[in-house]
Amino acid sequence: MIIDETLLWSKLESYSPDNPNDALTFSQRLARENGWPPFFTERVVTEYKKFLFLCMISPHPVTPSDEVDQAWHLHLVYTKSYWNDLCKNILGKDLHHTPTEGGPAERDKFISYYESTLQLYRDKFGYAPPDDIWPPANKRFGDIDFVRANTQTHWLVPKKSWHKNISAFLLIITGLLVSVISSNYAFLVIFGISGLIVFAQGTQSGSGRGQNTSGGCGGGCGGDSGCNADGGCSGGCSGCGGGCGGGGD
Repeated sequence: MIIDETLLWSKLESYSPDNPNDALTFSQRLARENGWPPFFTERVVTEYKKFLFLCMISPHPVTPSDEVDQAWHLHLVYTKSYWNDLCKNILGKDLHHTPTEGGPAERDKFISYYESTLQLYRDKFGYAPPDDIWPPANKRFGDIDFVRANTQTHWLVPKKSWHKNISAFLLIITGLLVSVISSNYAFLVIFGISGLIVFAQGTQSGSGRGQNTSGGCGGGCGGDSGCNADGGCSGGCSGCGGGCGGGGD
């Protein structure tokens, strides 16, 4: 079966997983669960649709970035939207997400799939994927240890900024002590300004696209999809994770 790529992308581009009647839409939930700002979330949803396109036209298995995979994970929870609206009405084929089997061989295989996915993205869209959503493979498959966390009961402090925050606090306290002992408050000003600079640097290093707290890939990636050439997909799709799935035959 030959896929009309222009028609397929046109359908995906106009498709939205959001139900405007919901008080909490898909995109809003995706943003909330990952700590992403709305604009970044909107971009992730767009990249998710591009990934779906690549799934359907790829001659080889493809693998998403972690950000795109979070959108995929969540969409699978919206079963009617995913299996009916997307797979049946737009893709014309069920697109399955299978967790990794684990181990070095699986990891190496899906690193290769991911790099091939990035190249296919460049070939089909004519430009490189945004690296804040599609990082290079060494970063994509770096040390990942996501857990669910309730921000109402837990503080989330990025480790990269934690040491700088401590340093900033110690500088300010040192300035206060030296100023009191010497009765020269110029030290407080000097140490205080230095502490604020260090704190600002720590804040900047911990900011950005948002912190994922909803779960995700546990270091590996994996799983071929169930689609094939007869069903309108010339290759297969893969993803990572540890608790996704879905039905649909």
